[in-house]
Amino acid sequence: MTSWLPYSWFISLVCLLQIHSLEAQSSRNNRGTFGVKKVHGAGFTAKDSSFSMMFRFRIQTQAQAQTISGQNLNIASTQAQVRRLRLRFEGFLLDPRLTYYLQLSFSRPDMDIVDNGPPNVVRDAVVHYDLQKWWRMSFGQTKLPGNRQRVVSSGSLQFAERSLANNHFTLDRDFGWFNTFRIGHERPVIIKTTISSGEGRNASKSDNGLCYTARAEWIPFGQFAKDGDYSEGDVERTAVPSLSLGFGGSYNHKARRTGAQLGRFLQTPTDIQTLIADLLFKYQGWAVMGEVFYRTANSTIQVKQPGDTLYVYQGNGLNIQASRMLSASNELALRYVSVAPAAKLLPYEKQTDMIMLGFNRYLSAHRVKLQASVYYQFLEGNMRVNHPGNAWGAFFQMEVGI
Repeated sequence: MTSWLPYSWFISLVCLLQIHSLEAQSSRNNRGTFGVKKVHGAGFTAKDSSFSMMFRFRIQTQAQAQTISGQNLNIASTQAQVRRLRLRFEGFLLDPRLTYYLQLSFSRPDMDIVDNGPPNVVRDAVVHYDLQKWWRMSFGQTKLPGNRQRVVSSGSLQFAERSLANNHFTLDRDFGWFNTFRIGHERPVIIKTTISSGEGRNASKSDNGLCYTARAEWIPFGQFAKDGDYSEGDVERTAVPSLSLGFGGSYNHKARRTGAQLGRFLQTPTDIQTLIADLLFKYQGWAVMGEVFYRTANSTIQVKQPGDTLYVYQGNGLNIQASRMLSASNELALRYVSVAPAAKLLPYEKQTDMIMLGFNRYLSAHRVKLQASVYYQFLEGNMRVNHPGNAWGAFFQMEVGI
């Protein structure tokens, strides 16, 4: 890993210096325009409008701890880390309808390192083209149209981490061909379809199996204010009731990883089917989000070597979150999540439930915020503090970005 990081930082430094250079040229030679926006970052547009670039960064520093058990409150494990450190570039080339999006990650937990493999710096690298106002085509690597919490940026979450259900059933990123269709204006239906490799981020090789994903969203009360359907909590204090309903599915043919696009590499590829339904409601500082998941796979248990067993997590999951803005800057949030494995996985996995209470202090909406939460995790549906495997835990996270 150490041999990669210097090059990664060097590339980032060059990008930052180039932005500074463009700013200087703009002020001296009037060759372009440069500006800084409070929310959207720092950007440059060529004078002849042949291209533009917007730059953003995001840092999340995080600490967490978990007790030995539900009864024994001594600390069993702690972790303090730079959870996410990302650079993001976006803009258009030649034509405002032709846009690009690039996102790089530099913290170890954010690099999708599998079995001590090389770090994976590139998260998104995709080109979009708007054929019509209602039809966008994209080609490259980016998020699949999966569950709502995954589609929402990690910088717009109301808890320090996504839910356990998301961790088990999400589709994450892949390389492929994406289409987005928008039907209607006042009460739009948004349909997203993708044909992708199925191997996840920056796969070293692909097989002849592909992943087919589709998602539909209906916004029956009209468009959310400030794109609020892609952020958690009602920081915007939505003036009118806003609702979004989503349903999607994915079929990954000859998947090579235990989590479809994530996880360890299987010995024998398998087919994985995932179904997802979700909703989001916001009104005057209140917000409710819910997701349900169901996943099956054709694979059986695969023993890589004695003591090392691989399998696709099959079963169902539930995530429900509710929150209330106590003031313009303070929010209280509650989450309940449950994941239940299929019967054939019971020798390896147990039903896991978690109740989490969080408090957020927004200094500049989701761009600058402090997040603290406590949780109780219990196994096999048994909430008793003396049940084996149950435990308490806490998170604290600070986020700074533009």
